[in-house]
Amino acid sequence: MLVNRIKDLKRCVIPITNSRTLIRVTGQDSVKMLQGLTTNNIARLVDVQHTNPGSLYTGFLSASGRLLFDAFVLHEQHASTITSSASSVAKVDNSANETLLIDVDSEVATRAIEHLNFYKMRNKLKIENATSDYSILTVLDKTYKSVRDDKLFVHLKEENCTVLMDPRHQLMGLRLLVPSSKASAINTVLSAFHQETEDVYQLYRAQNGIPQGLKDYSFDKIIPLEYNFDLLNGVDFHKGCYLGQELMSRTHYTGLIRKRVFPVVMSPANGNKSNLDPARKEHHLLFSQKVLDSIDVQSPEKDSELKITVDASTVSSPFNDPSTPSTAPPSRSSEKFLSGYNNVGLAMIKVDHIDASSFDSTKIIDNQGRPLQVIEPCWWSKVVGLQVPVQAVS
Repeated sequence: MLVNRIKDLKRCVIPITNSRTLIRVTGQDSVKMLQGLTTNNIARLVDVQHTNPGSLYTGFLSASGRLLFDAFVLHEQHASTITSSASSVAKVDNSANETLLIDVDSEVATRAIEHLNFYKMRNKLKIENATSDYSILTVLDKTYKSVRDDKLFVHLKEENCTVLMDPRHQLMGLRLLVPSSKASAINTVLSAFHQETEDVYQLYRAQNGIPQGLKDYSFDKIIPLEYNFDLLNGVDFHKGCYLGQELMSRTHYTGLIRKRVFPVVMSPANGNKSNLDPARKEHHLLFSQKVLDSIDVQSPEKDSELKITVDASTVSSPFNDPSTPSTAPPSRSSEKFLSGYNNVGLAMIKVDHIDASSFDSTKIIDNQGRPLQVIEPCWWSKVVGLQVPVQAVS
């Protein structure tokens, strides 16, 4: 049973190669072209004036500003152990041919390559599928502190593997790029980790409120800021012009983000809860008690309607101006369940239906009359002001 696999899970490695595609862009114009197509500042990967990040999370937009696909971008020459604060990363000669890897959802890979080729024009670069050259794995570790202090990752570096902090949030752990020629050696190095299947990764990602790929995004239809790109380090509002920037900037600077994606979990059937050890230390485990309590309850269908009820006279939304509390009567609205992973899913919810003090103030019923609960996303502290979003200014 799934609950038995995850109830005491603290650390695991998960192969995700089957759901991801690597696109290699090589040439002296590779950075210039991607800089004009993405929401983040790709130049930071090679700019000698900055501490280079290991990788960037970004979105590729249509001319109208709608999201086509999300992606991770990294510099292939940085095939060494890299952390988000790695100041010792080798600088790259800007006059040389740059080779960038774009990590995208496999379901959108064909359209991603077509999109890149469409805007290639006279740029001097080559675009090719590089998935066969690497295996992609993710390491989830709730007790993880620092890559630099873990001998395991020293061994990975010796095997010419790339170890990257997930740029969206530290709770999403590490992403490993393993050269195909090193696959057998890496299996030995990672033998100390418990190995899990990708369904555990997708459940964990949904629990943390992070959309990803075509299952969660409607191609060329959604506004990235409603899907929390700004809270997941996916947008640089200072980089200059790029395809689709107008809608992004207008939405951001006018504050017209009226709804956002939140993680939700099914309530336990008949109020029953899993028979778990009450002494277990929740903060050291990957999955929350709410997720484990309803693990046997299937989430609603994709794009199904949700009925959300809040008392607008008492709810104080962290997205609104606290100096002007609402005096409106209790509010009801129809909102949407976007996608589900077992009993956890992502839902589009109006921001004024979220209470800064308690998620329990938001009452949710699905189209079958079953209750759901909003759970705290990993990026919540940025919203309530406990920390400043990580966003470098170019």
